[in-house]
Parts: sequence; C-alpha cells; structure tokens
Amino acid sequence: MIDNKLLEKGISLENKYYDFPQQMINGMLKYHLRERIEDRVTMMRRMKTRVVEIPWRDNTNFNDCGAEYIRALRVDYAKQILSDESNNNKEQLLHEVKAFEEKQKRHK
Repeated sequence: MIDNKLLEKGISLENKYYDFPQQMINGMLKYHLRERIEDRVTMMRRMKTRVVEIPWRDNTNFNDCGAEYIRALRVDYAKQILSDESNNNKEQLLHEVKAFEEKQKRHK
C-alpha cells in the first residue's frame, strides 16, 4: 500500500505511482532469489500490480490518513511474514512472543 488518497482529477494512476508497485515486487523478488526460495520466486514473477479500492480513501483527512486501518494491515502482514515457514528464526520468534505474552499477563 502506497497511500490512501483518491486520484486527483486529471491525474492517471501511472502519473501518480509510476512503477513504484512493481519496484516493491522486484525488491521482494531479489530477496527471494538471494535466499533461494524458488516457489516464491515463481509466484512473484507472475504477479501483477493493481490498485485496490479501499473504503477509507479520502483527500480531506490529513491527520491519520487511514492510520488505524494501515496499522492493522501492517500488523497482519508482519505476522504472516514472520510466521512463514521460510523464516529461519520462526521458532525463536514464537518463543519470544510467548515470553512477552506471559510477562504481560503477570503485569495485569
């Protein structure tokens, strides 16, 4: 997700975003190539970018710019990335999350 603003009149998607979405895919592709995660490389080479219509798109809100929704998406994406089978540190991460949750329970 790049932003949550509506397109201004007379501005095309290409003029607003250029090739930024594709650059993001290319960056992830380079990582997967370097890490030799072949199934992801194949999948990513087939990816096409698209603009997703989101209900909170608004050109008048300059304070949070959909921050609540974006934060929830980021948390979900991070959870999926960090808990993926290709994460070599997954077990350590899960151990640390469990320890953190236990510490939170003790302080309530």
